Amino acid sequence: KLATTSTGIDVTGTATMDGLTVSGNISSTQGGTAALPKFTLSGSTTTGLYTPASNSLAVTTAGVRRATFKDNGDIEAYEDTGTTAKLFWDASAESLGIGTSSPSRKLTIQGGAGDTLPVRVIGGSGTTTGGIEFQDAATTADYKVQIGSIGDNLYLRAGGAERMRIDSSGRVGIGTSSPLNNFVVAEGT
Repeated sequence: KLATTSTGIDVTGTATMDGLTVSGNISSTQGGTAALPKFTLSGSTTTGLYTPASNSLAVTTAGVRRATFKDNGDIEAYEDTGTTAKLFWDASAESLGIGTSSPSRKLTIQGGAGDTLPVRVIGGSGTTTGGIEFQDAATTADYKVQIGSIGDNLYLRAGGAERMRIDSSGRVGIGTSSPLNNFVVAEGT
């Protein structure tokens, strides 16, 4: 049934329409033991957004949970079956877990069974350099430490300059980027 009110309309029952545009807030409530309110996309009953518990918001496609946004700020993204969170943001600890829902550091990356090297760092477009960088919050950019690769070579940079290189033949150079023997220390170092 459709009734007009002082602020708009009131529909009792189901409203079927071929489109809906809302310029204000949408509120959905459901009392008793009935199913939680659900917002369904594309006419599918297994795809949409819903509140699973504790004022959280879950995203589901084809009946499988893909992500959950919890009322405490935590965010979970699930693996393909939708049962285990494999990307987890712990809001209270400000920590990110990849491959785990229990990050023990600010960033925890956990490989799966059989993963011997769970992390790969690739240089940006147009570069052959890939690596990681360490810097404390109080230092300037020139005083950071970098570990990376240039082609098949491993390098260590500190204080804005390359300090050590292990080339693809296993030769180590300290203070030089061109090691000549199995172990070379540049003069003055």
